[in-house]
Amino acid sequence: MVINDSENYYLFLRVAGINLGLNIQQKQDFLFLKRKYVDYLSKVDKETYYIDIIFGKKLRREPFSRKSNRLFIFNTIFLQNNFAYFNDIFLQIFIIILNERNGFLVHASTLCYKNKGYVFMGKEGAGKSTIRKICKSIESLSDDIAILKRVKNNYYLYGSPFYQRTKRSYPNKKVLIKGIFNLTQKKYTRIEKLSKFDSFVVLRNNTFFTEASLTQNELINNFLNKVEIFQLDFEKNNEFWKIVSGSDFIFLYKNNFEKFLININEGLSITPEQYQWKSLIANQNFVNHLNVVNDLSWNFEFGDNKTIKLIAKRVCNLRFSGSHTELIRKYLKSKHFNSLVIICLKNNNKFEIIDGNHRVIANTIAKKNCYYKLIYANSQNI
Repeated sequence: MVINDSENYYLFLRVAGINLGLNIQQKQDFLFLKRKYVDYLSKVDKETYYIDIIFGKKLRREPFSRKSNRLFIFNTIFLQNNFAYFNDIFLQIFIIILNERNGFLVHASTLCYKNKGYVFMGKEGAGKSTIRKICKSIESLSDDIAILKRVKNNYYLYGSPFYQRTKRSYPNKKVLIKGIFNLTQKKYTRIEKLSKFDSFVVLRNNTFFTEASLTQNELINNFLNKVEIFQLDFEKNNEFWKIVSGSDFIFLYKNNFEKFLININEGLSITPEQYQWKSLIANQNFVNHLNVVNDLSWNFEFGDNKTIKLIAKRVCNLRFSGSHTELIRKYLKSKHFNSLVIICLKNNNKFEIIDGNHRVIANTIAKKNCYYKLIYANSQNI
């Protein structure tokens, strides 16, 4: 909606559920911005934040005030001649307002799939643009800046009108956040939930705040109380998307995996409290690099289909013969082993399989492109 009071032009926008009123002196600038933000046009509202755009001989920005309009002065004749600068200033104003309304901006690209939002953040070169190019057929709500905001008890991802790397505005949309991922490019695909501390550090390092914002830590902590962050190591293919967008992702990351721990604890003289179990999801390329426990460390009791696991004292490379032969044949005949669980020990960032290597060998022989859930403990704790 627009209003002309004979002296100035008012352009009303709604961004992330926040009403903004741009007070523009020049008609040509008003028409220019109206075209730029056509998807975000709105009506006047009593809770509108007003931003005055005034032209003067000197370029300056007035101090921020919660009680008054935001006043900005430019030394350009027409705004469209310096839109990139205006876009940056407008973004800084919006960050201040967004922080007041339980939201913040993240350095991230985004995807919107089945009305759910996926946020991919990371430093320069981490792969944000690569993710978007790999999934070019999937709608995006931003390519470099993601708007996240709390509404009641949930956090949502919003479309962004701010021009970024692609030099365009994005759809005016609101979707529930399904996943937020910190990116690293690798030769395999692996997803692991970050600890609360690591999540805070990663999110804080990728979040935009202004000097006027004094609540940044509170905003981040509130967000992490509702949303989990995952580390995503990915290859330059769509393997990662098959995992994060699939129905198995939520199932595989349920915190309740005691039933797996019961099996592994049966053969160990260690109490479960001594383990610090974690989990991750990885594809076949990652699992192929794992050390497989030597056959000599296993004792199979085929009579009651019960397997007793003993921690191996030595590790060998992947092998296709030995006491696993019968189990491998069983798994090769099975039609249902696309989603598997394997138990590992982690030692200096290297994983050693202590339960499930027969599954890995079977899938390798069958050339199955599977993904696995790894449940692991640091071997130093054992």
